[in-house]
Amino acid sequence: MLGDAADLACTPLDRARPLWAARWLTGWDETAARRGALVVVLHHVLVDGVGGLGVLAALADPDDEADPPVPAPGARRAGASAWLHGLLELGIGIPRLASRTSLNRPTGPRRRLDVARVPLAAFRDGAHRHGGTVNDAMVAAVVGALTDLLARRGEHPSRLVVSVPVTARQAGDRRAGNDNGVLPVAVPTGVDRAGRVRHISTATERRKARPRGRSALPLGATFRALAALGWFRWFIEHQRLVHTFETNVRGPARRLRIAGHDVSAVLPVAVNPGNVGASFAVLSYAGELAVTVIRDPRVVPDDDDLVGLLTDQLHTFAQGLSAPAP
Repeated sequence: MLGDAADLACTPLDRARPLWAARWLTGWDETAARRGALVVVLHHVLVDGVGGLGVLAALADPDDEADPPVPAPGARRAGASAWLHGLLELGIGIPRLASRTSLNRPTGPRRRLDVARVPLAAFRDGAHRHGGTVNDAMVAAVVGALTDLLARRGEHPSRLVVSVPVTARQAGDRRAGNDNGVLPVAVPTGVDRAGRVRHISTATERRKARPRGRSALPLGATFRALAALGWFRWFIEHQRLVHTFETNVRGPARRLRIAGHDVSAVLPVAVNPGNVGASFAVLSYAGELAVTVIRDPRVVPDDDDLVGLLTDQLHTFAQGLSAPAP
């Protein structure tokens, strides 16, 4: 099923039709003949992660206990102040290129999907014990897994840069459209797990204090200029701004039903082009935290076992264990 979902996510949408597709998959689990999977592919111009939850809510059966909708925020102005906050969100200052690693090579048209899971409550408790939020701990876990993978390859970068989406939406706003900026977080690899969490927490809190999601303004203008010059593809295949992407969305706390059937799991997939060989999409659903590892099999082959390394990191947080610096 994950292979079929990956193929669907990597199949270009027909630009002559609405930029979404849905496919019902059956027959992938011989031990549970009544099970199936609904794969919904949405172009990122239509929805971001939070907007995708709005699509899921529209498909689900009505829930009398669901939270009431929150009024949509007013339109953002693209004035000088918004641009300034966008540059600050990106951490604009003295440019510092990310270290070269074997994870950052031009990727191809195929992706493989793997899933790591951990109980949400246990992971959240572990994140708090380490002095951070769930997403702070998740970024630390991602960096830990990638650090271990690179060490196996004989590579020891002093820091890894993770691009984390930052939404400008108000709580509960699940309208269509993309209302995200990005927050690049440079995480040192030579500190212990608690040190990574503290570093991430400090870095993100400082920038979250400003208006959020504004980095889409300067990024959008830059990417449009590169596209007009015909340089966009070259840029994304050779960029040295980030090593990976991690997106984390809080999903429904209770199980959903669609057409009277229980939805046992919801798995996010975000496919990034360019030279990022592995990225991570995180979604909490009904008490479980699921992390979809999206990788180019040429850059991160099966024998790297990245999902195994990440699973170890997640359960170490959940079990309240400490780890020495690498």
